[in-house]
Amino acid sequence: MSSLHQKVLEAKEERSLFQSELRNKHGLPVISLTLNLPGGFEGYEGWEAVFKKSRDIISKTFSQGIVEHHHRLGKWGPEGFWVVNLPAETVKKQTIEIEENHFFGRIFDLDVLNEAGTILSRRDFSMEGRQCVVCEKPALSCYRGQSHELWEVKEKVEEIICKGLSRDV
Repeated sequence: MSSLHQKVLEAKEERSLFQSELRNKHGLPVISLTLNLPGGFEGYEGWEAVFKKSRDIISKTFSQGIVEHHHRLGKWGPEGFWVVNLPAETVKKQTIEIEENHFFGRIFDLDVLNEAGTILSRRDFSMEGRQCVVCEKPALSCYRGQSHELWEVKEKVEEIICKGLSRDV
């Protein structure tokens, strides 16, 4: 196993443990934020501004229900966590809305864990998965099929970041 792959797995495990701690502490849904920055966050100018904007929109959207909030730099990049006193299904629908409609939404990866610790997915709402940032086909198909070179994906993500920061969205 490559050291890069190992680092990604360690980051997922670390994030999962923290999510479980928050969920067990409060017995409420948890929103987990990471940024889709292929190749690692260090390779993107502006990642800090995008992360701040993502935290701001989540905090604003769920302001009436936030019980606890954390953000940190994990092993694989920036992470945010919100414990919310709202129905998990409602929270997931709102996070999908953010991913679909915010200018940086294509870069946001918002997971919602319900009270039992199950990650809710778009399929739970009879919705299609996310679209590829490069070609608009299903992202999972492109990822599994390695349909695009890393440089293509990075170039598209950098374009989104540059346009968004220049427009101050």
